[in-house]
Amino acid sequence: VQSKTLRLLGDAQKRVEEDPVRLLRALRFKAKLGFRFSTDLEKQFNSQNWALIAHVSPHRLYDESQKMFTGGYLVPLLPLLFDYRAIEHLIFYPPTRLMPLVERVASNTDKRINEGKSINPAFFYAALLWENYLHQLAKAIKRNMPFAEAQMHAAGKVIDRQRIKTAIPKFAEQFIRDIWVLQPKLAAPRSKQIVQLSEHPRFRAGFDFLLLR
Repeated sequence: VQSKTLRLLGDAQKRVEEDPVRLLRALRFKAKLGFRFSTDLEKQFNSQNWALIAHVSPHRLYDESQKMFTGGYLVPLLPLLFDYRAIEHLIFYPPTRLMPLVERVASNTDKRINEGKSINPAFFYAALLWENYLHQLAKAIKRNMPFAEAQMHAAGKVIDRQRIKTAIPKFAEQFIRDIWVLQPKLAAPRSKQIVQLSEHPRFRAGFDFLLLR
């Protein structure tokens, strides 16, 4: 603690082989505490050890991601996820760089947590996967799908793929899907739809997402 150094007890390589999730946990503590890694721990962030993550249950990886996303230190954590290539093992179609939307949602999430306000971890997933959704939506529209059908197809495809990495619960999947589908309706609402939209159970989350976009 005095040297502000994070280290694994005993043989670092053996500890990671026993449980590769320790790599994610180390990044979480680094972001939270602002500590540095010991030389032995730093060396463990390699392709061989990251490959071990593929053998970890998607349910466990989802639980670990929730601890990462809801700790109140997403802003310092996000660059670490990219620098240490952790993002490639948490997201099925991983982004190659930090998108402004994701940075804004991370900042907003940390702020709400530090103010003691409630958050829904699925909201951050909605931001992380947004570009993937837009990509799939564009492909569906090119195939001349009706827009509403294209939205559901794109959302389903992205969520199905992501489930292979992190097993997002059904209620969270629906939350993400609703936020995405609401975006064009909230951006350009028809006058007859306004009351109906305002009464939608995901209205507040969808509108917050629109503002952050």
